[in-house]
Amino acid sequence: MPRAADGLSWTVAADYQPVQEAFRELRIGPYAHLRQGMWTELFNRYRRWLYIAGAVLVAWLVHTIRVEQRVHARTRELREAVGPRALLARW
Repeated sequence: MPRAADGLSWTVAADYQPVQEAFRELRIGPYAHLRQGMWTELFNRYRRWLYIAGAVLVAWLVHTIRVEQRVHARTRELREAVGPRALLARW
């Protein structure tokens, strides 16, 4: 560009840091990937594994609850079966 009337002209920039900061803040140019949220990107990338882990967690929870219920039921049955014998053994 030719020099302006006041003597100012364009030159090669000595420091591009303000430009890089503006790009980063606006999330454009080399920082366009920052527009997507980190959590959204991670979820999209590992969606299948997250679903598998969730299914395993739910299955483990259901199994734990069923086992606890069975233990309580069997303990109750055992107490009912042994109850009269235990009373006789005390006398």
